[in-house]
Amino acid sequence: KEETKEETKEETKEEEKKEEKEEEQEEEQTTSSAPAVPEPEYTMETAERSKGGKRLKLEVKLPSVEYQKEIDLQLSKNKVICDVEGKYFLELDVNLKTNVPLKCKFLKKTKILKVHLELA
Repeated sequence: KEETKEETKEETKEEEKKEEKEEEQEEEQTTSSAPAVPEPEYTMETAERSKGGKRLKLEVKLPSVEYQKEIDLQLSKNKVICDVEGKYFLELDVNLKTNVPLKCKFLKKTKILKVHLELA
């Protein structure tokens, strides 16, 4: 009888461990910040401004986008986020002087988003 009690305790412990691992894995999947949509192709280049300082020229290729209103562009002094719901997600770490773009335009023919930002 003692052996079966010990075996049952061990089995219960093993089952609890398995359940804990499964719960941890489920939490990792739901809290994962990795988006399910692809990152679009993009280019970044820095250039000197004629008024002094530097600017960042960002061009994002968005071939599946038809209209500018589909694009959610979020700017902060340290991040640029370009989100097209269900199609693309791009997050870049930057060092900007302000969160207001110098220039921002979506070209419908080429399907490229052009953003010019002032670097800190």
